[in-house]
Amino acid sequence: MPKTLIDGEGEMARRIRAHDWAATPIGTIDGWSETLIATVNLMLHSPFPTIVSWGPEMVFLYNDAAIPTLAGKHPEALGKLYCDVFVEAWGLVCDDLEACYLRGETPVRDNMFIPILLNGVVEDHYWNYSLIPVYENGRIAGIYDAYRNTTDVVMGVRRLRESETRLKLAAEVAKLGIFVWDVRNGVASWENERMYEVFGRPREKGPLNAESFMQEAIHPDSLTEFQEASKAMMSTGGVFHFEGMIRRGDGLVSWIEITGRLEMGEDGQAERMLGTVRDVTHIKKSEAALRTSEKLAAVGKLAASIAHEINNPLESVTNLLYLAQTSDDLAQVRAFLEMADGELRRVAVISNQTLRFYRQSTYPTMVLGRDLLEGVLTIYQGRLAQSAIKVEMRMRANVPVMCFEGEIRQVLNNLVGNALDAMALQGGRLLVRTRNATDWQSGGKGLVLTVADTGEGMSAKVRGKIFEPFFTTKGMGGTGLGLWVSEDIVKRHGGRLRVRSRTGTTESGMRGGGTVFTLFLPFEALP
Repeated sequence: MPKTLIDGEGEMARRIRAHDWAATPIGTIDGWSETLIATVNLMLHSPFPTIVSWGPEMVFLYNDAAIPTLAGKHPEALGKLYCDVFVEAWGLVCDDLEACYLRGETPVRDNMFIPILLNGVVEDHYWNYSLIPVYENGRIAGIYDAYRNTTDVVMGVRRLRESETRLKLAAEVAKLGIFVWDVRNGVASWENERMYEVFGRPREKGPLNAESFMQEAIHPDSLTEFQEASKAMMSTGGVFHFEGMIRRGDGLVSWIEITGRLEMGEDGQAERMLGTVRDVTHIKKSEAALRTSEKLAAVGKLAASIAHEINNPLESVTNLLYLAQTSDDLAQVRAFLEMADGELRRVAVISNQTLRFYRQSTYPTMVLGRDLLEGVLTIYQGRLAQSAIKVEMRMRANVPVMCFEGEIRQVLNNLVGNALDAMALQGGRLLVRTRNATDWQSGGKGLVLTVADTGEGMSAKVRGKIFEPFFTTKGMGGTGLGLWVSEDIVKRHGGRLRVRSRTGTTESGMRGGGTVFTLFLPFEALP
């Protein structure tokens, strides 16, 4: 047998040359037709898995690339009949094979489901194949079958579709707008329907480009925050986050939250941004309602103290007026009236401090730290007089700060009230202090207000949660909103609210607990 009849040095070329073909319907190699030899050589040099089925019996020949798809059948499959090699799949492919061999058709199948037996186990697989009739002397003598296992592709597409379905469902449930932003062209290349709902724009108008987005969609009051978020994106690893107001296409104003991440192109430049948009208007309204609720709760809590503070001097006024009415001594009457006037002045001071506490000006005003703290302490004068709490004041600041006075009084009232609650049972010392200071982070000048107590203190676990909404250690007596609202007020003033606390006793057996709240307000935070 001349070696040149079957070309190649691959495994299947060697096996075909060495095989006992005389025992098969197609006979020995030296008796093969030129067409069969040419077809087999073409198959052996194909980079794709390829089968040649020859004769009406469909004798089975294959190349090296087909070996992995014949695990458990190779090399015994060589020279057998197609129907015996793929017994498990014959019912699915026999019609195509017969159509090709008997009628000259060229069936082409994409991702056809054909389970096959591999290493003794039937596995589900998907295949692409095309059957080509091989003609000899005007008649079909065999079938040339190039194929490819597409199971990984099919399953990958299926998983992708399932993932997209889950993502779509999650986005719908969470009411998320999803977008892909083409950074280089400055337009959205894809948006889901929710995006148009969030921005109140019909899809027919098309997506906004980068310039019109800032001009038409972003509310002027939030434009600075949007621009700062865009600048900060590169310094945060391509992460974009913005929360602010927008002007919807239907004229309404709402709050949104945008979160996205940049993807870089092969040239290292930003190519696209994938992101989500969420309407958080309802959250903002809920937060505003909670703040109002906390303020009302504070009013109710102080109502008893204020009533007590006012009732005492009013009782004194009533008694003094009675004494003045029943006295015939003019000098004594005058003395009684002067004492009554003093008590009424005390009532006026309490009323004035209460009004200043809750009355909110439209514009920030200049106020001294001393006035802020003394005004709050006035409200608690009666409670302090009836307790074993000693107040120590150190007023060292003499520069006024620009702030919304009512809001800062609300913060200080919350801090002082918490300090008194911490010392209600055993008494202690309440230290309030003002001083001028420099912010070590920004270098800006500002006012520091300190409220400290010698109460039981807070554990590290409690300290980690005190600024969370609805967290309270007072049971039914607390709303859990005071410090959460206070921190928000301070942030809006450009300041910071910090806390230090410890629990336990000293080595001498004395109580060593206590808490210190430090409020920093920059002098130039508000216009």
